[in-house]
Amino acid sequence: MRRISSELDIPIHVHCHNDFGMGTANSLSALEAGAQCVDTSINGLGERSGLSALAEVVMALVTIYKINNNSWKLEMIPELTNFINKICDSKSKSNQPIIGENAFTHTAGIHSKAVLKNPETYEPFSPEMINRDRKFVINKYSGISILKKKLIDLECYLTDQELVRALSTVKSFENKNDWSEKDLYNLVNDIKKNS
Repeated sequence: MRRISSELDIPIHVHCHNDFGMGTANSLSALEAGAQCVDTSINGLGERSGLSALAEVVMALVTIYKINNNSWKLEMIPELTNFINKICDSKSKSNQPIIGENAFTHTAGIHSKAVLKNPETYEPFSPEMINRDRKFVINKYSGISILKKKLIDLECYLTDQELVRALSTVKSFENKNDWSEKDLYNLVNDIKKNS
């Protein structure tokens, strides 16, 4: 790309497919090397393995390369993603970067504790930039810090000893993947009743 851009006096346009899962990386490398334009597609849709995903390329340009001409409406990315999924009768993978359901979901105790202290430890940018929310899941992998925060958010207050009991109860449910607010209220009531 550097050689081509140094020898041609016309804008260079690249079109990277995602056959090796490197469409975004190749698009960004092409821009670094002198390309003026890269093709992207919403949700990475395209022939075979698809193209560089619009959300990935744009968010990399804004957050890594610090390029923001204020013309991108980043907060519309989820809406655009959902719209395209609906009309294409498709669904984004839950672990897909930026647009996946789990992109801002934290489960493991160490992850959750770190994100509570400083979200940048596990998130390259704030979910609010793209109109998303951060989610903490309570399940057998949770730690005491996130359980305590979740209960305080629900205005449920336990002593340290009660909190340890609550976490022990949560961890005893092998197959319960996410404790709802109702589940947590019931847990607190049971602990208080038996204290």
